[in-house]
Amino acid sequence: MEIHFLGTGAGTEPLYGVYHQSLCLEINKNIYFYDCGEGCSRRAHLKGIDLLKTKAVFISHTHMDHVGGLGNLLWNMRRIHSKPGHNGFVCPKEVYIPNIETYDAFMTILKNTEGGFDIPFAISGKEYGEGEIYKDFNMCTAAFPNSHMGNPAKSYSFRIEAEGKRIVYSGDLASLCELDGAIGSGCDMLICETGHNGFEDVCAYAKEKNVKTLCFSHNSREILNRPIESEKKMKNIFGKNVFIAKDNTSVEL
Repeated sequence: MEIHFLGTGAGTEPLYGVYHQSLCLEINKNIYFYDCGEGCSRRAHLKGIDLLKTKAVFISHTHMDHVGGLGNLLWNMRRIHSKPGHNGFVCPKEVYIPNIETYDAFMTILKNTEGGFDIPFAISGKEYGEGEIYKDFNMCTAAFPNSHMGNPAKSYSFRIEAEGKRIVYSGDLASLCELDGAIGSGCDMLICETGHNGFEDVCAYAKEKNVKTLCFSHNSREILNRPIESEKKMKNIFGKNVFIAKDNTSVEL
């Protein structure tokens, strides 16, 4: 399985070379998006990722730096499918989102574009809550609420299990202990934000929680401005298996 980092920035103003948060997993040529910050579909397409192989999109919460690129992602799927010579089967797309009103708003915008957003494949929005929200022959995704957006929970972290591996994606957190349920007895990779939690605290927490590899995304200005110094500090606390994700890069797991 490959993890493609399409945007690794927190909710800042536009910064050169850093897009808002988005990543996707590629498993057996199927694509699964986790958050859709600005420009995610453009980066994915130009990187050679087949957007039409997307099976599901998971939105951790509906702040703009996590959902701003969703409309373009769906629109670009339609544009790619309509290119001459494309005759392949396209599987239905499912968008899992904690506020269905946001999905409906994007679909309203899309239906006011050319052709009324007439598409020859199905796209559906599904509002989710705590627990297992998706499972197919490749992977399983479960949602764990956090209090980033207050209560009742409209913000979640995800646990992804695929090919015998466990990945935890933090989304945005109010407190690191909100990851306890998702990590459980440990995980192969924790992809954690630093927009709301200091990376030193994350390193100490992950080391105690039996995290094998620690990855930082949704990165704070401290990391963006001093990446070399920050990574050195991370390794001193957590060990060698820690890295700062960069836009438009991929890793295998």
